[in-house]
Amino acid sequence: MAKKHALRLISLIIFIAMSRLSVAAPVTIGIVTDGPLKRPVVPTDVLVNEITELTRGEFDVQLPSDKILDGGWTVDGVRGALRQLLSDQDVDIVIALGLVASHEASQIENLRKPMIAPIVADARLQGFPIDGDSSGRRNFTYIASFHRVEDEIETFRDVVDFQHLAVVINSLSVEGIPAIGAKAREIAEDSGLKITSVAARQSVDETLAAIPADVDAVYITPQLQWSDADLERMTQGLIDRKLPSFSLLGRSEVEKGVLLASGGLPADQTRFARRIALNIQSILLGADAGTLSVSFPTSERLTVNMRTAKAIGFYPRWAILIDAETLFDDELESGAPLTLVGAMKMAVEANLDVQTAGAAVEVVGEDVYRARSPLLPQFAIAAGYSQIDSDSANNLFSPEKTSDADLFASQLVYSDDAWAAYKISQYLKTAADHDYETLVFDILQSSASSYLSFLRTKALEGVQMSNLEVTRVNLDLARRREAVGFSGRDEVLRWESQIATDRQNLLAAQADRRQVAIEVNRVLHRPQPEPFTTPESDVDKLITLINEPDFQRFVDNPGVWPVFQNFMVASALEAAPELKSLDALIVAQEREIKRAQRSYYVPDVFLDGNARNNLDRSGAGTPSLFLQDETWRFSLQATLPLFEGGNRRAELSQGRHQLRQLQLEQDATAERVEARMRAALFQVGGSYPAIELSRDSADAARENLKLITDKYVRGAVSVTDLIDAQDAALAAELAAAEAEYSFLIDLVEVMRSESDFGLFLDPAYSSEWYNKIETYFREHNEEVPTR
Repeated sequence: MAKKHALRLISLIIFIAMSRLSVAAPVTIGIVTDGPLKRPVVPTDVLVNEITELTRGEFDVQLPSDKILDGGWTVDGVRGALRQLLSDQDVDIVIALGLVASHEASQIENLRKPMIAPIVADARLQGFPIDGDSSGRRNFTYIASFHRVEDEIETFRDVVDFQHLAVVINSLSVEGIPAIGAKAREIAEDSGLKITSVAARQSVDETLAAIPADVDAVYITPQLQWSDADLERMTQGLIDRKLPSFSLLGRSEVEKGVLLASGGLPADQTRFARRIALNIQSILLGADAGTLSVSFPTSERLTVNMRTAKAIGFYPRWAILIDAETLFDDELESGAPLTLVGAMKMAVEANLDVQTAGAAVEVVGEDVYRARSPLLPQFAIAAGYSQIDSDSANNLFSPEKTSDADLFASQLVYSDDAWAAYKISQYLKTAADHDYETLVFDILQSSASSYLSFLRTKALEGVQMSNLEVTRVNLDLARRREAVGFSGRDEVLRWESQIATDRQNLLAAQADRRQVAIEVNRVLHRPQPEPFTTPESDVDKLITLINEPDFQRFVDNPGVWPVFQNFMVASALEAAPELKSLDALIVAQEREIKRAQRSYYVPDVFLDGNARNNLDRSGAGTPSLFLQDETWRFSLQATLPLFEGGNRRAELSQGRHQLRQLQLEQDATAERVEARMRAALFQVGGSYPAIELSRDSADAARENLKLITDKYVRGAVSVTDLIDAQDAALAAELAAAEAEYSFLIDLVEVMRSESDFGLFLDPAYSSEWYNKIETYFREHNEEVPTR
């Protein structure tokens, strides 16, 4: 019994102890900022949320508003706020959430409570303590990317060639961190630059006025005392002076109008807040702040405000832009929206080849009128005056002066040559119309194919851009692994080599897209440099077309594929304008042969006549006794050639040979139309299933890359394994993007072979097209596949 009682007592003690542990005492965190922040680096609500979420269930962390102090933008004020929180018995952990506050915190040797200094410009320059990957100072830790100011300026100068740089810096930072001024002088001496420090005032206008007139670039350090409106007014002032600018704070200021920045991505801000929360959690769990990692690698990707670049008349090099994140470039070079149907219709209306062919048809049309003209009545009038010498004049037939007016009229009663010429000209006009129709179909195909090729190159460019982003993430990961000693410098160099290759591939993809865009504009007779956009909804419509059940039951059905091919071939032969043109030429040649045959026995019958009226007779020999004032003449003539040296026989023989030539050409054209259709169908038959297969391959490669990346993070695979997985994912993604548009381009070839673009041009035409297919199946006693 005693033993059992003892066990119960022990269990009760353990239960009480665990109960007390689960109700931990509140933990109070105090915060010191340099001054009242209008644009905090880490918003307080974000920081509170990260800390609360991370420590919920373990600790009751509180950040009371009366424990959040600011230094009033003075060094003494910052020092006083730090001393106040350090001596406050209710505060357990202090966060120096300001550039000068963090710097002042690093100067305190013996801290009585944990201190976190997360705002560090240049840890080495500011003399922050470091021992391996930690501060090595009891109760003190900080967060640093270990980026150097000179590296930022070098990046700025690599993009913008400047000689006189103005550095806009808060007067508090200059006073609180004297090393900054010394560093500016050192950088100027080493680089040959002229660097002028400009104290940022509360007034933006005063700050702008303090920038020297000969400055050709401006470097802006964090000015958290300014509101967003103040910063925008500052950047507009720099834009008005055509000055390129660079933000130390990062991307958020580029969004407000600064030209460039190389960090401060939104993802880094979230990571930054979470890192502070993790440090707090580690300290509460018993770790000494001085042993925590201080390294915080961040992305160093350049961000460019293209709206600002255009406003100041500056554009970075292609090599810079390819690796940069560009803001607002879409609104600068977007151009008018262009859809597939719009492109095809525009091509028919504006393409120069179509206009040229249309003019040729008009020329042939006039030949018809010319050939008809001899069949219609012909009229002419004439007026004349004659005079002979007076000695030759007599009053019988020859007065000295005579004026007459004549009216001539003629009518071809019948001429087989003339009628044949008229009929043949009509057939030639029909042939020209079909030739024009052929060209229109070719232009429709060219415009659709070039438009789809543009979409394809755009999709491939997107894949290459996404792949570059993956490489950039892996490069950042490798840098973090190197920073914590998990891997060597070789992995970073390997990823730097890979990112250079990926940039080249992206540049090539962008060049392909621009080249195809030029071809689209050429076909549409648009200014070739003119940009255009392709609405995503238009792409979705194209993809929807190939997923329709009606489409799949004929195209993706091996059982009915042979019959479907026969239908398409029959449709192509029936609609081909090339064959219709040859039909018209054959009929014209047959009429020419008939004319040559009739020339042996069918005469030309011609009727003509004229009437004359004497207007005046004068001079010697008047009046004339035997001359009439009015006369007329009428004649009817039939002509039949008897012998022309064998010309008619040669014409007849030549005409028969030409007819045979046209008939053979028609047969050859029919073969080409059928072969073109069958080849296009086989191409579609191969490219359509490739869509699904390539998607499956891309999904698998994407999942494999994710798994290999996770293993790489844990150190289970090498950098080579990850690069191989990424290359495989890239190839699969490219194939998937290629497959959809390759199929659509193949489908355009089928439509051209069929001489029918109704599926693309008319949304309501698809039901009619499918009905035609079903009718063909029934007429040939074939079972129609069900939906």
